[in-house]
Amino acid sequence: QGLIKGGAYNAQFFAQGMWSPVLNNISVPFDLKTMFQSAANKGARIHTNSWGAVQNLGAYDNFAASVDEFMFNNQDTLVIFAAGN
Repeated sequence: QGLIKGGAYNAQFFAQGMWSPVLNNISVPFDLKTMFQSAANKGARIHTNSWGAVQNLGAYDNFAASVDEFMFNNQDTLVIFAAGN
């Protein structure tokens, strides 16, 4: 009856997919910044991800640099990744 509310009771959810019609499979987008920006444009300020590559685990690659660049240029948005799946 509205007496008890959770910590984020007014939060909204914006889902994004990673399906590639070209590959007919799930694929990491080439331009991560566009994916993050489209969510930010919808009001998302936390972008949580649970995906990654099996090669070069923990390496600081172009994808990691792209995430850092996006967050540097959009300091009101936090992009996070799960540490394992």
